Amino acid sequence: MDTFVEEIGAVRKAIGLERVHLLGHSWGGWLALEYALRRPPGLAGLILASTCASVPAFAAETRRLKESLPAEVRQTIDRHDEMTATLVQPLVERIRGAEHVLFEDSAHLAMAEEPERYRRVVESFLGRVEASQT
Repeated sequence: MDTFVEEIGAVRKAIGLERVHLLGHSWGGWLALEYALRRPPGLAGLILASTCASVPAFAAETRRLKESLPAEVRQTIDRHDEMTATLVQPLVERIRGAEHVLFEDSAHLAMAEEPERYRRVVESFLGRVEASQT
């Protein structure tokens, strides 16, 4: 994890990104969280998509979800996002100004499954962050 976090800083430095909004999806969300926890200068906004605060909690929730289904239906979970609202809630509660948006018609890749709505949600968030910074 440390190597990947350091690479975010290296990329920012190499291309001159002094002020950024960082979007992390799935494992990239855990990476973005680790980066943000180091409080790097110039990190203006953080968007976490289909991620949660705890990898062990994610694994346990995944097992719980699959075990609750009949054997012939367990494959259904592979067409839906296992990153449930229960897993996301600790982030919402502990990050000041955090918002949780549920994409009901998507699985793990809302940006591909509901691209227009996803874009509107992200643009709206970025607009509010930028407006509050000026």
